[in-house]
Amino acid sequence: MQQLFPANDDILLLGTDAKEWVRGYDSVRQFIRSDWLNWGDFRFAVDDSVICSSGNVAWVASVGHVRNLRSDRPVRFSAVLIRDGQNWHFRQIQFQWDEQDPTLSDLARWETLSKLPLWWMQFLSNKPTRQTN
Repeated sequence: MQQLFPANDDILLLGTDAKEWVRGYDSVRQFIRSDWLNWGDFRFAVDDSVICSSGNVAWVASVGHVRNLRSDRPVRFSAVLIRDGQNWHFRQIQFQWDEQDPTLSDLARWETLSKLPLWWMQFLSNKPTRQTN
């Protein structure tokens, strides 16, 4: 962990879920440890990665997959690194599900079907009403 991240609070990690906004060395360390143990098998597509730098700043963009017992989901990854002497440290990291167009089987999953009534109610509540004079 110390080889990848500076031991100060200048770290930001954005996870795949909306509330996964993690700041600071200890919080990022705990978050990564939890994902390492529970998320599944995460693999980068190293040959498809893009790495650029300018001076003491570098940025990375890559894709990969998380495989576990329930699914195989594509993920996008981006990061900003800062050089400190001879070492590069992550300062900002973002993971994002690489969502794709749903298949018919995706639409038939309970997780999707169970949300339809809520989505419909939200749609109806945002629908402009027609006024008559």
